[in-house]
Amino acid sequence: MAIEVRKGWMFGGLGLALLAATLLWAWLDGGERPLDRLEAPAMLPKVGQ
Repeated sequence: MAIEVRKGWMFGGLGLALLAATLLWAWLDGGERPLDRLEAPAMLPKVGQ
């Protein structure tokens, strides 16, 4: 039973550490890197053919 409790705390701590790392990365980035623009030429059919 003690091992199951430790496993739960371990996964909880790992999840909290991943969340903290993600928030720290986002805060340090501060929006400096712009989002990639998704542009592509469109192939439209010609009218009247």
